[in-house]
Amino acid sequence: MKNSIFMRVSVINISPNENSDMEYGTLEEMINRELIFNCLSVGVEFMEDFDLKAAHEVARFNRDILAKDCICGCFCCLQVFSTSEINEWCAEEYDGEEVTAICPYCGVDAVLSESFGYPLTDDFLGEMKERWFG
Repeated sequence: MKNSIFMRVSVINISPNENSDMEYGTLEEMINRELIFNCLSVGVEFMEDFDLKAAHEVARFNRDILAKDCICGCFCCLQVFSTSEINEWCAEEYDGEEVTAICPYCGVDAVLSESFGYPLTDDFLGEMKERWFG
């Protein structure tokens, strides 16, 4: 697999002017209305490690966002699938609530939501797999 660099494109601080009748609301509302743009990927050199770490963090505590999404991907088995296929959740260490998705294909808590702006492509999921699972 060739190394790739990915650009995350997000709109998180939009404020309409006084004459505008459009209201953007909170970040979560913007995600729900798809005002957060999906990632663009460009095959160039490599993805920065801090982006891989940030993507890894959003694979935790993802139950609420996955409930609003349609598509997600696993960076362990590289499957892209419907969020409706998720039927198992795990608890995080310190809160005890089942808030992190378990992949229905491989049983690992490595599920990324499409709404966080990371591309659910073979290249990106492969980079994540290489970084986190060797």
